[in-house]
Amino acid sequence: MILAPGFSPQPTTQTDTLSGGFVNALDFDSHCRGVLRPVPQHVIEVTAAIAALSIVVNAANSDPTLVIRTPDGRYLCNDDYEGLDSRVRAPFGPGRYEVFVGAYDTGGRSSYDYRLGVSEADIHPSEIPEP
Repeated sequence: MILAPGFSPQPTTQTDTLSGGFVNALDFDSHCRGVLRPVPQHVIEVTAAIAALSIVVNAANSDPTLVIRTPDGRYLCNDDYEGLDSRVRAPFGPGRYEVFVGAYDTGGRSSYDYRLGVSEADIHPSEIPEP
């Protein structure tokens, strides 16, 4: 996904399934939670600074977590922003952002479908439209 200020549509949404190959999010950063794939499910290329970007994830009947690796190697993490669903809202400078969607408690034994939404608006996980 390539983004610049004023991108369209907003929110931009993607769907995926989380399953198998898990690592502990604590291995990324001590503030992160859940179990993740060792590689990102989504990559966001920001071509010009965006003052504030919301990245949200929701999953029916599951407890998703969200980890974003910034271009400078820092991590933005969230679990349970709205109910069990997750959100990160922050300024995003130009560069490559790796987005990992995890699960709080699968232990690698189950899978679930989720929706990811990205917007400059202050959106919440429950506001992601159906794909």
